[in-house]
Amino acid sequence: MRLGYSEEQVASEMSVTIAQLQQVLSMDSPNPAHVWMLREYLEDELKEHHLPMRPFTKLADVKSNRWFSYETPWRN
Repeated sequence: MRLGYSEEQVASEMSVTIAQLQQVLSMDSPNPAHVWMLREYLEDELKEHHLPMRPFTKLADVKSNRWFSYETPWRN
């Protein structure tokens, strides 16, 4: 990962299990809310560390997610 984070750290900060994170990363029938959650998490972390962000090709606009709710524990 560009941030240098381990899967364990990301899963912990997102309050998901390693298995759930791996499902998202491999796109192996993940919970759609976790996909959106990871997108926001990565965007927040890149901004916090002043790292350049590349445009998203999928899930481009977080405002388009009207169906899947999720928490953002890393922001607390």
